[in-house]
Amino acid sequence: MENIENITKTFPSEVTFDRVYSAYNGKQGCMCGCLGNYAYASEHREFASKDRGYIVDDDEVSNSKVKRRFNAIQKHAGPFIVGETYVYVESGDRCFAVYFK
Repeated sequence: MENIENITKTFPSEVTFDRVYSAYNGKQGCMCGCLGNYAYASEHREFASKDRGYIVDDDEVSNSKVKRRFNAIQKHAGPFIVGETYVYVESGDRCFAVYFK
């Protein structure tokens, strides 16, 4: 499946917190985890493990981090890059993303 990206000025209303399984916070440049980290929602842990190809460990699960990052992105002025399964935004030298089902 091809991932189509759109640039929008507002956070997409169809992306609700209950759909978010992972959130990233890090410096711009690379999103493999070397410049930041991912947090995973406990209720989507099994899906996230399958999606990334290996098990999400206990220390990676943090509903509070996922919620904080989701709220921060949602309140951001944009622009947002929106793909089929993610929303990405840059702020200063940092980038944030939420991944959803």
